[in-house]
Amino acid sequence: IAMSYGVTYKSMSNILSAYGLTAPASPIEKYNKPLRATPPSVVVTADHHVPKHNQEFLEKVVALAVSWGVKHHILLGDVMDMAPLGTFLNPPKETFEEEKEVGRLFFGWLSKWFEEIWWVAGNHEERLFRMLFEHLDMKDLWAIMGSYTKITPTPYRWCLLGDDWQLEHPRAASVIPGRVPSRQANIYSDKHMVGAHGHLRASTMADDGKRYAIDLGVCCDAERMDWLQLKHGLRPKVVPGALILMRNENQPSLPEPLGIRSTYRPYVLEPNSDWEALARMYPL
Repeated sequence: IAMSYGVTYKSMSNILSAYGLTAPASPIEKYNKPLRATPPSVVVTADHHVPKHNQEFLEKVVALAVSWGVKHHILLGDVMDMAPLGTFLNPPKETFEEEKEVGRLFFGWLSKWFEEIWWVAGNHEERLFRMLFEHLDMKDLWAIMGSYTKITPTPYRWCLLGDDWQLEHPRAASVIPGRVPSRQANIYSDKHMVGAHGHLRASTMADDGKRYAIDLGVCCDAERMDWLQLKHGLRPKVVPGALILMRNENQPSLPEPLGIRSTYRPYVLEPNSDWEALARMYPL
């Protein structure tokens, strides 16, 4: 129409709007602003399920990160267990008040070690929101857990790290380690992919063989998970794991793996890691 009248699209749009001939604008916001972090290095942990967290493993991960000079932390969902708000048949041993108090202590402990912490939503955090018909969100949960100023919550279940990493707490899970992050790397991005939620640990590649696809593992203590210990199924056992990402520019003596370009170099951690040897890699 604009071309036939020899006017610009914007001018024609203004004319049609003045006569009420345009389609109504959508009042719904676009969900296209995920958290994007660009730290020089970062430690990533997930599936802590506080108060059923693995204290010993977490202390080793944090100690290594601090020894490397890492000052940033991404909590990739399911930090809180929210068992009292779950719909499973096993009655929780703790109340929400008790879980909240341990959660506040947990976030306070992390705040002592890191300058900035980003908290990504997980399905267990969403238990609280569903219980209250979505009248609360991650900012409200952050306030309930102590409003620590070093912690930034996001309602997204994923975030971006630098220009080439995407970290997810996806809806999907698999019994095959690495399956979900590998497939998500093929579907959702041209970035390296880190995934939580599946409770498995793996470091594999996307189909193009040029991007990492990492199943993060858990930071919970499986022996404290009643639904795992009181009855058995056919899913694989949960596997502890964490990740530290160090900028490649800070490590000129370590060449990039063949065919892989990445702003960050990943170090997958597990309980049997050689912590003393790792600590010597980036001494302060």
